[in-house]
Amino acid sequence: MSRNKKILLAAGASIVALLALPFLFVDQIEARVRAEIERAAQVRVSWSDIGLTMFGDFPHPRFSMNGLAVVGTGRFDGDTLATVADFHLALDGGSVIAALRGRAPLVVRSVRLESPALQLRVDEEGIPSWDVLPRREAATEGEGGNMAISLRSLEVTDGRLVLDDARSEVFLSMRGLTHSLRGDFSRESLTATTSTHSDEVTLRFAGLPY
Repeated sequence: MSRNKKILLAAGASIVALLALPFLFVDQIEARVRAEIERAAQVRVSWSDIGLTMFGDFPHPRFSMNGLAVVGTGRFDGDTLATVADFHLALDGGSVIAALRGRAPLVVRSVRLESPALQLRVDEEGIPSWDVLPRREAATEGEGGNMAISLRSLEVTDGRLVLDDARSEVFLSMRGLTHSLRGDFSRESLTATTSTHSDEVTLRFAGLPY
């Protein structure tokens, strides 16, 4: 076999291995994603289906979830905070390998949410249901934490938001919500362009509509 043929075969085998990599490690990635979410926030997460592919943005894998649900714990145990019919995100290819080895977090390039629904409550004592992040000590100088996100775009389509504040007697409902956010959200800079639209908005204060 000629040297050129060997090079072509080696290159082809490498490409096939890269394409097959997500399917080989999908269970590990699914477990890592669940662990990272529940570690970072006091919630329980579930989904009906999960997928990972290298096609479309090679060599960066695309991750998707169907039937995603986020449920509160503790004070709001059992309350559904959010549901998303379809959730898609594009990951940085190099960060996936590092995350599987436990050496670095996943780097997110873009996020798209289809038909998300947020159910937010504030009880009579003024405690919000979305306060799910654990209290942490302020980082000292030189401690950058393990967050490494460079988010290029966030897209929301056909969303729904309900806020029911029992203490302030405020009720807000938004339906047909679309939102786009594009920019650079790396550690070095923060620049963004954003737009939001809602087909229907309902606002009540102390029982009176506005």
